Amino acid sequence: MKSININEALSKSDGWICQKISSDSEKLDGHTVFYYKDRVILLHFNANDILFVIFVFEGYQGKFFDKFEIGSKVSDLSEYVELEYDSGDDMHYPSESSHVKGIAFYGAEQSLEDNPEQKIMGFCVHNWSLQV
Repeated sequence: MKSININEALSKSDGWICQKISSDSEKLDGHTVFYYKDRVILLHFNANDILFVIFVFEGYQGKFFDKFEIGSKVSDLSEYVELEYDSGDDMHYPSESSHVKGIAFYGAEQSLEDNPEQKIMGFCVHNWSLQV
């Protein structure tokens, strides 16, 4: 089977590309990722073909709470939800006590304390319990 450079393929794509993952990691082996255009949308399925995460990035037109979109300030979300930064995956999650679950916000890969002016660069809608 011929391998391709996924980054090169995505940079040239104006549609969907499917990538089947082969990995030593049990969390990733057998997973399938569908990419739309150059990562505007990523759909990540586990080895049982169950969708467990959707990522959207620049080019996505939707809004969270009908107000926050790609390019909005991450800190402005605090009006609706308290955020906690996870340095392991570099995303901002609603706090454990929040009524909002299953979404994360991708910013500048820094905490709000370190970079309070960072913008939302992506949204992640997820159910991590379905990953494996």
